[in-house]
Amino acid sequence: MEMTVLGSGTAIPRPDRGSPGCLVRAGGRRILVDCGPGTMRAAAAQGVGPGDVDFVVVTHFHPDHNLDLLALLFALGNRLYRGRPPLAIVAPDGFGEILAHWLSGVQGPWLAPEHYELELLEIGEGEYDLGGVNLQAIHVEHTPQSLGYRFSERPGGPVIAISGDTAVCDGVVAVGRHADLFLLECAVPDADPFGKHLTPATAAEVAARAAPKRLILTHFYPDVEAEPILDVVRAGFAGEVELAEDGRTWNVF
Repeated sequence: MEMTVLGSGTAIPRPDRGSPGCLVRAGGRRILVDCGPGTMRAAAAQGVGPGDVDFVVVTHFHPDHNLDLLALLFALGNRLYRGRPPLAIVAPDGFGEILAHWLSGVQGPWLAPEHYELELLEIGEGEYDLGGVNLQAIHVEHTPQSLGYRFSERPGGPVIAISGDTAVCDGVVAVGRHADLFLLECAVPDADPFGKHLTPATAAEVAARAAPKRLILTHFYPDVEAEPILDVVRAGFAGEVELAEDGRTWNVF
């Protein structure tokens, strides 16, 4: 399995960090996890175009995590993608209302699938099969619907874990527990935290409890990068830790 970070930033546009999105390749499937603005262009740079995406998995409903789903649906209306395999959207309960609004609103005629099948799977906590890839969804504390995810190809096999946006909670610890690769948000500075987000110190707390084999930090607001993130996290977490970079790929075996 492998994970490519497509966007390691936030809702604030930056030249070096796109909005949240990553690509998981597992079991022959190409899975977008979150799809913030610019994700589809970043995926194309990795050789994955609109016709190649099998699943879009959404962590929560904030637009910096799903707005490029509109771009994907619009692109799939092009004749180039006629007859492509079904596209499945996997999202927390309630996303169907958002999708229905998109498809019935003024943009609807341009987004509605005509030449391929669009599927929606609304989920809560539990385990799900994504075409042979196991997905475990666990509630995390950010919005009422927020989910973190664990991906694996087989029972007892390697795990890629993705927190989504979260505060410190038992759920995010469960998401990352003993994962081979744990993509964990680290959004805001310790000196000025806001919302239900992690800081370097609280990300270290989560990581110490979860004990992943490799920790990748992501979802950086500009002001958190003024802090010595790695120094702070390493003071509380003894494992391997890195900062995400757009376009970088990590493999697990």
